[in-house]
Amino acid sequence: MPARRRPLVSTRMPVVLLLAGLLAGTSGCVSAPDRPGTPTITGTTPVAAPAGLPPGVTVRIYQTRFDYADRVLELSVSNAGRAPLDLRSARFDSSRFTAAAGWSGGLRLEPGLTRDLRVRLAAAVCAPSPAATSPTPTPTPTPTPTLMPPALMPTPTDTVTLAWAEPGAGAGTSTSTSTATVPATDDTGALDRIEGEDCLAGALTRLLRIDVAPELRVDGAGPTAAAWLDLTLTPTGAPGAVTVDRAGSTPLLASADGLDWPLGLTVDAATPPTRVALGLRPTRCDPHAVAEDKRGTVFPLTVRVTAGPGSPERAGDWDLTVDDVLRARLYAWIADRCSY
Repeated sequence: MPARRRPLVSTRMPVVLLLAGLLAGTSGCVSAPDRPGTPTITGTTPVAAPAGLPPGVTVRIYQTRFDYADRVLELSVSNAGRAPLDLRSARFDSSRFTAAAGWSGGLRLEPGLTRDLRVRLAAAVCAPSPAATSPTPTPTPTPTPTLMPPALMPTPTDTVTLAWAEPGAGAGTSTSTSTATVPATDDTGALDRIEGEDCLAGALTRLLRIDVAPELRVDGAGPTAAAWLDLTLTPTGAPGAVTVDRAGSTPLLASADGLDWPLGLTVDAATPPTRVALGLRPTRCDPHAVAEDKRGTVFPLTVRVTAGPGSPERAGDWDLTVDDVLRARLYAWIADRCSY
């Protein structure tokens, strides 16, 4: 069943005094970002309105966990000034991606409010690999990154351009449209993460195809039922090598022999197709864990990709997903194993 899409615009009312009190009393507590990593800031964190924007208006960008798969970025516009603002359009430009991401519409941003404008990102711009001219593997939902020679890769520049008008004196009227371009404040490190994931996925799928068997292999029934997820790793024939260090556990599933699956497999163009069986066990047996599941059947594979001389080595986690039929079969096996 396809995921429900969130509305294009969300509204949040900041409670500045309450937050200030909470922060003062809980200085030892820090909220973690959606994924681990050192937060980075592109540009200057605005403490007042950036040059060109109306007084009190600031912009930051972030990405919610629910928007990872859809490659949607939030342009969060806050109005801490005294006057309302009629937003007309917004555009995110970055040298990390092949095209700008824009929002257009019309909404009133009242003082004290924050509006999140959702934009869909283009493909990433990545350093090349010799595998770029190899046969194209089975397409994935992630757009294919564009390759650029490492020597020509610029220092990333990330900006947000807003177009707005100030409400006029008469009802339903406004002044002429103004625009301003400001550095994109990325205080959760979303752009570095998205760029890294895109380029790792592009480098990996040019060298290796990973197929999940359509059927879950099961032996027995009830509390003793054993199950295996069968994978096949097939090189595309492109130059380079991929090392799959391990498969990680999920909120619902772990290795039958422990937590993760240590693999330590290195494949290159000369490696024959390799089959891997992941023995499974449920990590928890409460029914609501399955009912509320979001990533319980997404297996993070820790990989390293070496495409050849002149190309950067890429390393990180690549998400192995299953289709809806296999996901339902996994849920049914958990229910049988847990006797509910």
